Amino acid sequence: MQTQAAEVDRLRRVTAERERTNQGTATVERIMRAGGAAAIEYAGRENVQRINAAPLDRLWKDGRISAREFDAGDWLRSLAYLAAIDPGTMAVNWDMAGGGGRSAKVPTMFSTQKIADARIEFRRIERTIRGVVMTTLRLGVIKEREMVEIGRAVFGHGNDRDARVAAAAGLQVALAALADWRETAG
Repeated sequence: MQTQAAEVDRLRRVTAERERTNQGTATVERIMRAGGAAAIEYAGRENVQRINAAPLDRLWKDGRISAREFDAGDWLRSLAYLAAIDPGTMAVNWDMAGGGGRSAKVPTMFSTQKIADARIEFRRIERTIRGVVMTTLRLGVIKEREMVEIGRAVFGHGNDRDARVAAAAGLQVALAALADWRETAG
């Protein structure tokens, strides 16, 4: 049986490696409070949704989408974030903004003109892109739901594995369609 000091040293090495590989992790102290090694093993399982593992980011990290498709998705994510800001208070309406946080492309200083432009552009997208493509984009890119949830809600798969596969494929197609629309719409 390992002593607590040996466990802490091992967890420091594991968390350093997870940070180096951009997997994200809690601090050693939080892991120890959550149950030590068992907590880090649980956090490594695929079915655990992490904030930094939004479906768009996950597809990009896995090399399943092109830079063009990632840029289109990140653009839509930032547009939705800006469109959800209440211009009177300059606060975000989190009911509309999705889950994982804003894109790096969102400006740090907001102006009512930027917010109004984002809302106009977002409405234009909603009028043009409809059906399964828009539903998939809304759940996967804007609301950043888990792949299993997308696969069940949009594609009707009950099996977790099939739902993940269908969601990933559907999101890839939806992002390609968004990128194509963005190029033609100018």
